[in-house]
Amino acid sequence: MLIRQFKQEDPNDSTRLGEFDNLFKVPIGIEVAHHEIHEGDGFTLCLATADLSAADIGFSWTTPAGTKRMHMWISASSTEDTVFTFYEGGTPAGGGAATPLNRNRGSGTTSSATLFKSGAVSTGGGPATLCQKRWGTNGIGNQSGTGAGDRAVNEWVLNPSTSYHLIMSGAGNEPAWLELDWYEHTDE
Repeated sequence: MLIRQFKQEDPNDSTRLGEFDNLFKVPIGIEVAHHEIHEGDGFTLCLATADLSAADIGFSWTTPAGTKRMHMWISASSTEDTVFTFYEGGTPAGGGAATPLNRNRGSGTTSSATLFKSGAVSTGGGPATLCQKRWGTNGIGNQSGTGAGDRAVNEWVLNPSTSYHLIMSGAGNEPAWLELDWYEHTDE
């Protein structure tokens, strides 16, 4: 398949070039989030437990300062009665350091955020509940918190220099997992 360059009209920058497929006569493009992974700016963290009733699972993190913004997508799944809560503000209540993986395994870039594994959040500092979902036997049925292809609906663009906490708790002794996927983009 032959590829040639085409000029993309952009009122702010008319020198940008993109690739054009000669066979189908369409521009070749990928979503921004996918591009950020290719650039080495996409990261992931995942926690799993065999028994969510034994202990809550979650993450706490502080976003980078300045103009770098985290664009976060959250996934969670369990088969039992589960409460998933996302907080902004407050302080982490313990937990060990969590090291995010770069989704471009050939990149040496590390995340600018400071992350911890934590199953609790302190109410000091007045955390605001951004989102709370419940599912399982006493909720709305067995399900995942988000599904593939939902990025436009479920993405959060987080404030700089702000703490966030994500806690998953449940009553059933079934497996559960929690995953954060994000890219870090500097505002222009």
